Amino acid sequence: MLENESRLLPNAYPAEARDSIKAFLDHGRIRKGWSAHRIYYYSVRLRITLECLGDSFLDPVPEDVTALISGLRGRGNSDRTVMDYLDAYRRFFRWRKGTLGSDPVGAFEFRSAKKSKRPEDLITSDEVQRLIDHATNDRDRALISLLCDGGCRISELLTMRKPDVNFDEHGMMIAVIGKTGYRHVYVIGKIRSVIEEVVAVAPGSPR
Repeated sequence: MLENESRLLPNAYPAEARDSIKAFLDHGRIRKGWSAHRIYYYSVRLRITLECLGDSFLDPVPEDVTALISGLRGRGNSDRTVMDYLDAYRRFFRWRKGTLGSDPVGAFEFRSAKKSKRPEDLITSDEVQRLIDHATNDRDRALISLLCDGGCRISELLTMRKPDVNFDEHGMMIAVIGKTGYRHVYVIGKIRSVIEEVVAVAPGSPR
């Protein structure tokens, strides 16, 4: 168990639930090769789930799962985030399935309300340009441009390194790692000059 995980799961939590979460995280790290980011992801979600369910965490009934969803929504979480919490809890139960007679989390079907964005809700090119113009440094201008022109997630861009950017005569190819795995994104446009300046001073360490 790493030090930061111990801080996320302090001794104030019920010992059996806390130890089960720690064992699950150790299993993911040792047997599955989970990254520190994924360990943190599960640590936070399972800790908050434990806070919501209390003594029912290790042995919930369907009504507890319904109460969990209500509690997570009450904290201001979107349906997408609530689904992430349920997925983490479901994976935890699948890991423990050999010692459980039932899996109320895995059997629970959660449907989020699909909300289509109206055209007026989408950011316009003029608004993007205003964001770029008000950025105070090249790094922020590059991030804003890549978010819009490359369709990348901010988490993907923040893990990029110098070797992940390759220029050619028309634009640049960037390599990113996100929720769907490793992928390449080709970007063209005026942003190239800004990216070149950022890359020129960026650390050159590989992944």
